[in-house]
Amino acid sequence: MQDMFGQPGNRRNYNNRGNNPFGSLLSGLLFLGIFGFFAFSMRSWMFVLPVLILAVFPMIDGIKKLVNRKKIRAELNQTEGASNEKVILTVAKGNHGIVTPTLVALHSDISIDQADKLLQDMAKKGYAEMKVRDSGKIVYEFSDFLPEKTNEDF
Repeated sequence: MQDMFGQPGNRRNYNNRGNNPFGSLLSGLLFLGIFGFFAFSMRSWMFVLPVLILAVFPMIDGIKKLVNRKKIRAELNQTEGASNEKVILTVAKGNHGIVTPTLVALHSDISIDQADKLLQDMAKKGYAEMKVRDSGKIVYEFSDFLPEKTNEDF
């Protein structure tokens, strides 16, 4: 990045300032305590406006940010689940329709336990079929990716 004179330099990004809900809540409580102390000790109404501006409004803003943060996390968890399913389908396609939790974990950032849970969920939904091999190993079979000669259910 360059400064206004065209010289390279470090620039700070101030766009993300004030996005911390706990900072808004803490500053609101701090000012509420300070101005509340003065208002009660002096028994004066002149501190009502500063209390509203410097204390109550930031606390309301912090509460809004906390609620919004929870909504965003819920949306991210939903999209993360969908992307994990896509990773599993990609591994299944590359392995001719046969997948194990260890294969999914090997080819992605998903843990083995999480991959096992996702595969069980996909089997419950009917996207895959859980099979037990003669050796006792559990595999998940995605019929859409099986070779044609094995996939003759019709």
